Amino acid sequence: MKFVLIVSVCSFIESSCKEPLQHPIIFDTWKECSIAAIETSTKFLELQSTEDVNKYRLATKYTCEETGTI
Repeated sequence: MKFVLIVSVCSFIESSCKEPLQHPIIFDTWKECSIAAIETSTKFLELQSTEDVNKYRLATKYTCEETGTI
């Protein structure tokens, strides 16, 4: 079974998320996908200004979805 990482950027002030994006890599395991989700989230937040992250309470929401790829 393979997994696709889907990530959305969300504002917890506005209770809304941007359109989800699919990570370009297909992962072999749930663990690999979950670790990539955390790393991707961290990178995104580090690129944002502290002011914006705090003002909009930005965070990411993710899921690792199974694909039909073997």
